[in-house]
Amino acid sequence: MSFVVTSSSPRANVTVQTPPCGVLVVETPPRESLVINTGAAGPQGATGPQGPAGPAGAQGINGAQGATGPQGSTGATGVQGPTGPQGPTGATGVQGPTGAQGATGAQGTTGAQGATGAQGTTGAQGAQGTTGAQGAQGAIGPQGATGAQGAQGAQGAVGPGVATGGTTGQVLVKNTATNYDTGWATPYPNLPAPVTTGSTIQTFTDAAGVIWVAKNGVNSGNWKQARDAIHARMYRGTAYTLPTGATAAPLDTVDYDAYGLWSAGSSGYVVPLAGIYSVDGRFQANNPASGNWVGLSFYKNSVAALGGTQMTMQTTWPNPTVAGTIKCVVNDTIQMAVNSSPALAAQAGIDAFYFAIHYLGTG
Repeated sequence: MSFVVTSSSPRANVTVQTPPCGVLVVETPPRESLVINTGAAGPQGATGPQGPAGPAGAQGINGAQGATGPQGSTGATGVQGPTGPQGPTGATGVQGPTGAQGATGAQGTTGAQGATGAQGTTGAQGAQGTTGAQGAQGAIGPQGATGAQGAQGAQGAVGPGVATGGTTGQVLVKNTATNYDTGWATPYPNLPAPVTTGSTIQTFTDAAGVIWVAKNGVNSGNWKQARDAIHARMYRGTAYTLPTGATAAPLDTVDYDAYGLWSAGSSGYVVPLAGIYSVDGRFQANNPASGNWVGLSFYKNSVAALGGTQMTMQTTWPNPTVAGTIKCVVNDTIQMAVNSSPALAAQAGIDAFYFAIHYLGTG
């Protein structure tokens, strides 16, 4: 490789050395500038031989303590050492338990009878023995004579007795929890006397609000609770042909109606009490033609009050029914109406053509 070296001073002493190792060394005077112009780089030369090893460097500082390594495996067991010398004798142990009793020896021969000894002193009194069992009951002795009559005792104080007053049928009752504080009272329900005159039904309301009814000639005029007494059932007992259109059921036989409230003339039931009534009825036609129809309903004072069923005849006999409740006031008239097209023959009978009514209460 070649170099051109130019100095900025004519006095410069420039030395250029190019040792074989390829290191350029240039020496210039102080405060002088050096310009090195190099030509174009030549091709890469072949690698030179390995230089000699440099001197060893200084000892570096010690590094930090490394982590403890894993436990190594246990080494093999060493050989058995020789037996040591005999130790001193230990202290004496505690006394062991007594051994089991030995077997009894054989019985010796009986010795000769000794001389009778002197009489000993009397021993102490023994303890009292237990009481013996109770003996059987002895027979009863004869009756003793009657004693003399005792003297008459003093007259006792007058007792409180029964409270004064009261009327027939009343009972004695406690007024308070105090002894002898009593008085007369009429027992519940305190009903009036039986009805023995007139021909209309009579009513009575007791202290608990329960309504009672009575009528001359019914149940001997005695009072009965209305819910137990006001019941009726009527039916058609003979053949009858219904006209076309609606008509009141002309029932001609009374099954039960103790107080006579059914009116055959109006074909209606006249209610004796205000309240709620349960009603039900049934109609059965006798051999109707196919296509005919019939319906049932209930009227109150000639005004529809409860609708029922309407049935059209096919090949079987129709049997429309109606049931429900109606609220009434005294003397309302309840009727069962039958509406048919065309005129139909009614089947008579207690369970074929009927009307029933029952008083349920005030509501």
